[in-house]
Amino acid sequence: PLCSPTRSALYTGRYPIRLGTSAFNPDWGKPWGLDRGEAFIGELMQDAGFVTGLFGKWHVGCHTNDSLPIARGFGKARTAC
Repeated sequence: PLCSPTRSALYTGRYPIRLGTSAFNPDWGKPWGLDRGEAFIGELMQDAGFVTGLFGKWHVGCHTNDSLPIARGFGKARTAC
């Protein structure tokens, strides 16, 4: 019933339990987001020379600029937090 565990695993390649998102239902009124130390697939792909983009729901952090898709390696992003 939650999308954050799957999205966090897809974007980082790590198990949700290791990210702390396995039973994670964010309180949308409070700041939250995945740790900045986690490498996202978008960042790794940009480092390898690819142009990246993301369309759709994000749901792994959206209260600060550091947790938005553009800051996490997705150069062109159209998302809903």
